[in-house]
Amino acid sequence: ASGTTFNLGATLGTYIVEDLSGNVDSCSFTVTVLTAPTGDLIECPADVVVSTDPNLCQARVNGIAPIVLVDPATIQSIEYSIFNSTGSTMGSNDASGAVFPLGISTVQYIATDFGNNRDSCLFSVTVVDDMLPTWTNCPVDTILAAANLPDCRATVSWNEPIPNDNCSIVTLNRTHSPGDTFDLG
Repeated sequence: ASGTTFNLGATLGTYIVEDLSGNVDSCSFTVTVLTAPTGDLIECPADVVVSTDPNLCQARVNGIAPIVLVDPATIQSIEYSIFNSTGSTMGSNDASGAVFPLGISTVQYIATDFGNNRDSCLFSVTVVDDMLPTWTNCPVDTILAAANLPDCRATVSWNEPIPNDNCSIVTLNRTHSPGDTFDLG
């Protein structure tokens, strides 16, 4: 019956019902009493450094589940929070599979056992951009132009190349622009 005290381990509980016609049915369940954990419940993985996903300025990160240090059956819940430059995200169980922006994010896990004991840990996920910028519409390697007489110079135009990057272009330097005048040679 509800409110009964149970010993450590598994105990089978059974209800039996009989009606006036002698029909009988039963249902059973198991109550398992576990030892209450003492000390740490979880441990965080080591800090993680990953590259951005191809052509993106972010990374989906897997394999960052907390390490449960006690019998998993004693854990009532595990929650996580992710803090970074875009704000914060919260969820249940495991942050694996979450998308992290460029830069450093802090992940906090909080575990609660059935005795309402809580334990937490922190680690960081750093997403780095190691993809080189690329160019679209780069001019041909050599542009030939006829010099104007009498100054032996030529004004040359071309379609300006377009830089591309998975995150952002910080600086764009050029030695010449379309429409510049060049000396002979």
